[in-house]
Amino acid sequence: MGDEAIATVGRIYDAFARRDFAAIGQLIHPDVEVVYEGIVFDANGTYRGHQGMGELLAAIVEGFDVDSFDVQVEQLFEAPDGQVVAALHQRGVGRTSGAPVEVRIAQAWTIEGGTAVRWHIFRDLAHAREALGLHD
Repeated sequence: MGDEAIATVGRIYDAFARRDFAAIGQLIHPDVEVVYEGIVFDANGTYRGHQGMGELLAAIVEGFDVDSFDVQVEQLFEAPDGQVVAALHQRGVGRTSGAPVEVRIAQAWTIEGGTAVRWHIFRDLAHAREALGLHD
């Protein structure tokens, strides 16, 4: 599954960069499970389906100027269990403060049948590696 799953995750991030939300919706299963363990602690939890995913994303970006929000993929690799891990560099500008914000996070994707069925968002790559049992 490796190359195909990595390509699917790459297409998700490419679609996000184009703000092509219809394409993203085609690549993420309607019943996706999203687990958020990120830096917006009030949003931590599990979300289900496209609606739950939308609620989570709205909570995460509510403090940012959405047009300034940018995600750069620094690394994509397959974990031994078949998940695709993405190390990301996110940038944005605070909606009210105008202050630039940068953070590096990690995400793990489970791809089945060409769509994402599980999306786990971690506050950083170290936490993702630990949770996934990855060792250097």
